Amino acid sequence: HMDYLIDSTQHFSVTDLSARPEIFQPILRADVVPDHLDDYLWLRLTVKNERSDLNESWYFESWGFDIDEVSFFIPTDSEDFQVREMGYDLPFNTRPILHKNFTFLLDVHPGETKTYFIKIKMSYPLQISFHIRTNEAFIFHALNEYLYLRLDYGFLFIIMFFSLYLTIKLRDKLYVYFSLLIAATIWYSFSRDGLGFQFLWPSFPALNYFAKQRIAELLLIISTLAFSSKFLNNTGDYHRIRLLT
Repeated sequence: HMDYLIDSTQHFSVTDLSARPEIFQPILRADVVPDHLDDYLWLRLTVKNERSDLNESWYFESWGFDIDEVSFFIPTDSEDFQVREMGYDLPFNTRPILHKNFTFLLDVHPGETKTYFIKIKMSYPLQISFHIRTNEAFIFHALNEYLYLRLDYGFLFIIMFFSLYLTIKLRDKLYVYFSLLIAATIWYSFSRDGLGFQFLWPSFPALNYFAKQRIAELLLIISTLAFSSKFLNNTGDYHRIRLLT
């Protein structure tokens, strides 16, 4: 079960909130904070393990990989909380599990119920997209996802390098524009699936600014328009040559 609280004062601590469960509200829609981007969002996650397998482990995963700041509060036996802090504004290696999505281990034994708290700071309306998976399901999904992404990037790089080869071989500027379009597509993809932050600039979260502020989209649009204009110009020249002959 999950519910939420919008902290406009930004003074609540996890200890305060754990003692006041009545101030949380049920989640009724996917974008819970469309008008509160300057405030903290607290999520309370209650997990009850009704399974009997002692060897199962569970992961809580957020598909919103570009959240600015995420603090995950884990209850301890001393009725206190341990905190794991990460986010799109922090170096990638601060994450306890080095995955492109925010992922946390849930240590909930059979018959046990635990309540976790998540503190979020974001610069866009958050769409609730969280998942709890067993260790086996998480690994299966992650391996297949990374495999498909590698195939996708592999095809894009092959097309880009072949286009650069045609540029040198045919000396036609059209292929330069096409190479730039493919490069912009690769940059946009790296920005929007989280792989760029994981593999290209993990120690420089400031570079995520170029992914979050629609700069990647702008580069993709400009490169598309430039290629389209050059392609149409080349087509017009070809028709003029045919008329002359």
